[in-house]
Amino acid sequence: MAIYSLHPAFVSVATWRDRTATVLMLLAAVGACVAFVSSISTVAAAGPATQVVEIWRMYGYIVFTGLYVLLAFWPRRYPGVWELAILDKAALGVTGLVLLGRGVADAQTILVFDGSLAVITLIAYILAKGYTGWARLQRLQRLHAASPLPRTNTLQYESDDRKGNLL
Repeated sequence: MAIYSLHPAFVSVATWRDRTATVLMLLAAVGACVAFVSSISTVAAAGPATQVVEIWRMYGYIVFTGLYVLLAFWPRRYPGVWELAILDKAALGVTGLVLLGRGVADAQTILVFDGSLAVITLIAYILAKGYTGWARLQRLQRLHAASPLPRTNTLQYESDDRKGNLL
């Protein structure tokens, strides 16, 4: 009789690497949370022409606060989240650089803060081996597919089973 484990093999990461990555992500989370709190007054003072943009920005701060906390405490559990966070911050950093050349107000702020966050997040990603979350996901998918347990409590649809797709 085969035994199916829902907990794939542990990824070995040195304690100092994990702790350093955790500290970096918690610092990023605190920074995003402070930005969220300080943006409340900006939203309240914004005129009709910019209020939607300021609200959008404020919500982004709180979303990134949450993402950074998740990555700080569970760095190998969320495949794709690291990459999206790095992509977002890198794209904003590049945008800040382009806008700086055009003399746009606050372009330097975007370049410095978001560019720095892209680098910090990338460093934490490498330190924590965040990329191993993809292998963990693949192992879980294989275990799920091979499991003799009934699939009554999943989010899969019958059409996904026919195509061979796993969620």
